Amino acid sequence: TPGFHPVTANQVVASIAVTPATPAIDIGDTAQAVATATLTPSGSKIVTNAATWTSSAPAIATVSQAGVITGVTAGVATITATYAGQSGNTVATIS
Repeated sequence: TPGFHPVTANQVVASIAVTPATPAIDIGDTAQAVATATLTPSGSKIVTNAATWTSSAPAIATVSQAGVITGVTAGVATITATYAGQSGNTVATIS
């Protein structure tokens, strides 16, 4: 049909949110971070295990590729999850 454009199931990742927003972690303890992708045109999807995780300060807090943050020494580190070209982060305080 001319001019007919079917709706496709293709969804685009619009943004990534990382929770908890500001985890407080004791030295030697861990916390699980979760990455959630907001999709366009609608919906969301947990992408914790598919995201690439990085820490701005691995000497303060490390993060596994499953999103587990480990407190190493006192300080603050930004934990970032990247998925499908989008990134989100949380700021972990280690004490």
